[in-house]
Amino acid sequence: MTTPAFIFAIKSPRDKITLACWSAIIPIALLIMSHGGTGFSQFGYRYAMDFYPFLLILTARGIGINLRWHHRLLIGISIVVNLLGVLWINKLAGWGGDKLIKNGVNFYNDLRQQHIIR
Repeated sequence: MTTPAFIFAIKSPRDKITLACWSAIIPIALLIMSHGGTGFSQFGYRYAMDFYPFLLILTARGIGINLRWHHRLLIGISIVVNLLGVLWINKLAGWGGDKLIKNGVNFYNDLRQQHIIR
């Protein structure tokens, strides 16, 4: 999973909303995970996007109102992991192998042209 902050979903309060979310997540996940394809050329497990909205609700409820340092840490790691995945796929050719150096140089040149780096 590319979002470690989802671990806080298990700390969601035990009530009807939590039950409804888990009642949606579990059958969807079981059905999706029985699918033979993993989606090789992508970052993360794209089929999980079907139950991410429910997982996001549970995560928000599990974290609550007061963000502590460990909440911020895992949310930050989640953002960094997904940002690196986007850059890797879109700017560094991801699964492309021999295109990696060529596109990495193009990415560097794009940053120079936009005056982000010198």
